[in-house]
Formats: sequence, structure tokens, C-alpha cells
Amino acid sequence: MRLAPSALLLGTLISVNGCKGASSGEDSGVDAALGALTVSGTTLDFGQVTLHDTSTRTLSYFNGGAGPLTIFDVQLDDDSKRPHWSVVGGGPSTLESGVGVELTILLTPRTVADPSTKLVILSDDPDAPRAEVSLRAEVVGVPQLRVDAELLDFGAVSLGASAELDIMLANTGSDTLQIQTVGFQSGGQGVFSLSVNPTGSTLAPGAQNGLITVKFTPTGAGSVNERLIVSTNDPETPELGIVLMGAGSPP
Repeated sequence: MRLAPSALLLGTLISVNGCKGASSGEDSGVDAALGALTVSGTTLDFGQVTLHDTSTRTLSYFNGGAGPLTIFDVQLDDDSKRPHWSVVGGGPSTLESGVGVELTILLTPRTVADPSTKLVILSDDPDAPRAEVSLRAEVVGVPQLRVDAELLDFGAVSLGASAELDIMLANTGSDTLQIQTVGFQSGGQGVFSLSVNPTGSTLAPGAQNGLITVKFTPTGAGSVNERLIVSTNDPETPELGIVLMGAGSPP
């Protein structure tokens, strides 16, 4: 494999009397030009790639020799990494001198495990029959907030009494969920408060033990509505709203 087309590789085949391929008793000479594989790089670094997202890079190779070059295969070195990668273009072919091929390499990480592997180009280049290109990437997980209720209805609560309801929080994502703030859109209106406030806490991927406890203490007869806002580092839903409903009733 070569990284710059600075020279053409020329091989010479010589047949002599008594050697295989000689057609007469006289010495004869035959010059055969050989192909030479040249690749645009030895490493493709995809950087950070979010889990389940797709990132694309391109790679090219060409025949930098004077004769034809046979490409036997373009493949990934590690079968266990194949679910993460796709290669568009390339494959078995014969390239004349100066002819090249562009590959599109796609990475779609299925897990947060390291997907790094090698792309292998097999050819009849006598100096480099196996060319390797390192494919590198770092998979970044994504936190995802889920709650067991997006509406809390306290119903009728007697004046002078209180009622509490819980909201369970879960992280169904692949990275740590940070619960940044929990608060009321309208300040609680003097009747809603938090008995358990998880602001500043975190949930590991798969954790389901986050808890918010909302307390309703009506100060007058009639219905009251409020909205609880949970702010996290979930990129899809950085602010999740939960509707709160309750009514004060005479004792």
C-alpha cells in the first residue's frame, strides 16, 4: 500500500532457456508492468458519534502502478463490529493504471461499546497485498427521561387538610440523566409544594428510582391547576411538564 502516487512500480519477468514459460532454446525477455495499490489514508477518525446516529466518512484508493491491479475484496477486519458499519462502493474489480474508487463508510453505533475496527483491502499488489485502514470512533450515550404520570389529579381535598402524590422518574437512555431543576410554572399558587425534590440528583442508565412528591394544601374552595416543570439533560425533552389538578372543599 502507498500513501502518495510518487512513483510507478515496474516489475520485470525474465524467462531463460530451460525455465518455465520459455518457448524455444534461445534466451528471451518479457517485461510485465505491475499494479500498485495507493490508499488516501491509514486512519479514518469519526470522533464522537451519538448512539444510534449515523456518521459518514469517505476513503479512496487507486492503482498507482503501470499495470492492472486486481482488488479481491474490501472488508471489515472484525466480524463482531459489522453491525455498526456499512461500506458503500468498492468490492472485487480490476483497476487499470491511474483508475481509482471512492468508498463511503457509514457508522451507526448500536451499543455504547467501542466500535473501532479496521477496513481491509485485499489486492494483488506484490508489495502490499493486504492494506489496512483503522476506523476509530467514540460512542456517546444519550440520557432519556421517562415519568410514570404526566398528570396528577388530587381530586377534592378538604380545607385544612393536605394530600400527597408521587411521580416516579426513570432513565431509559444510555448515559447519566442529570435532574437539573424541579419547580412550578406559576410558583405553586400557594397550594402546591414539593415534599421530595430531586433537583441536583442523577439517574444512571436504566435506573427507575427517581422520586418527586407533590403536596397539595388547598387554601380555599374551588379548583386549582398548576404545572410542574422538570428540567434535565435529556436532549429530546430538556423540559418536561406535568399537569397538577386539585380542588379545595369545605370540611
